[in-house]
Amino acid sequence: MGQKISCRLTGKAGGWAGPVAVLTMWTYCFMSTGVIKALGVMLPTLRDQFETKSWVIGWITSMVVAMSGFIGPFVGPLVRRFGASGVIMTCGAMLGLASIAGSFAIATYQLALAYTLLAGAGLGMSDVISKQVVGRCFDQNHATAIGIARTGASMGLFISAPVVQILLDAYGWRGTMLLMGAICSHMILCGALMHQYGSSKPRNEDYQEIQGVSDFSSAIHPANLLSSLCTIWKSFVVNLDLKLFLDIRFWLTAIIYCNSKFAIDMWKIYFVSSVVSRGFSLEDAAAFVAVGGVGSLVSKLAQGFIVDRGILPCWAVMAIGLGCGTVSFCTTPWLKSYWSIMLLSSLLLMTGYGLTICIDVAVKQMLGVDLLAGVYGWIGILTTILRCTLGFLPGLMYDYSGSYNAPFFFLGCMCMPSLFSVLVLRYKQLV
Repeated sequence: MGQKISCRLTGKAGGWAGPVAVLTMWTYCFMSTGVIKALGVMLPTLRDQFETKSWVIGWITSMVVAMSGFIGPFVGPLVRRFGASGVIMTCGAMLGLASIAGSFAIATYQLALAYTLLAGAGLGMSDVISKQVVGRCFDQNHATAIGIARTGASMGLFISAPVVQILLDAYGWRGTMLLMGAICSHMILCGALMHQYGSSKPRNEDYQEIQGVSDFSSAIHPANLLSSLCTIWKSFVVNLDLKLFLDIRFWLTAIIYCNSKFAIDMWKIYFVSSVVSRGFSLEDAAAFVAVGGVGSLVSKLAQGFIVDRGILPCWAVMAIGLGCGTVSFCTTPWLKSYWSIMLLSSLLLMTGYGLTICIDVAVKQMLGVDLLAGVYGWIGILTTILRCTLGFLPGLMYDYSGSYNAPFFFLGCMCMPSLFSVLVLRYKQLV
């Protein structure tokens, strides 16, 4: 008999805090995947309407993802000041407004500003807050809750492409963006439910008040000035969780997440092209991805059950996933048969997407609930930096070699530091 879900969040009806937290994270996962996929589906239409190049629209999509990473470290102070529910409702308004404003754009820079500043920031803040709230709500069945919530990404992947195409055919790209804005605004409801059932009161006690001075002459006194600067610096360090950079547990976790996330992102970009280069059709490539997506959906639910029931420890699931990922990346370019490619792509997506569940559980176990916002925020920045600095390498390798063997072998090598970090965490008995 499984254990009942334990919700520690208090409110007017504490028993609903856990389900609301899962609903919020599910909605975020659905929205984030849906927005990015919708822009991809509309890329040809937007390119023709704005009379621009494909890379410009693709760059706008990339900037949305980049902004969502860079905004992360500032989420913790906002939540402590205004409460999680208030920030989530603001994020919902920003997501809805981004699509609505984009529907009125007459130039690509206007579309870029609307989606980068509003949608990018809204997705980044929602990402950090939803993970933090789920971590605070569940002491037991944490992995199961995360697994259920992350199925939103799979549903967004399945639903968004056909729905957006139907809307494009019926209402055009401007009408489609207006309807997308209405759909994205449902995030506001999640924030309202959090306020009703969750702990959304501001935590102003976490802030250090800077004491004022009585007059200007005392303010410019060197001793008082130095004291004020020290107080400001201490408050800055506390509110942005800068002490994480001195914690080896943070760096090991960051290596695991950033490298594995980077490898999966690059796989999404180059897998279809690599399959087509081996003589398969686009329909075959779509079938490989679809079957892998179903496998990832099942994996998210299964891994939560496995970890929470103690069938396998969290570190073992991460090690198995990273090991399978390394083998899958390195062998993918050499596979020629239909069923072998389908099997390996399914294995890769099952282990890759399921890995994030175990990372979330490990972060809470090692660093505690209070640092969750800071951890996810800074990991988001590090992941974005990795994308910006190394994201061109697989394509460059293909341009020079004319083959996808080297790019996929490179992605397999990117998983090896993550696997080593998991083994170090286990050796130090940190997980």
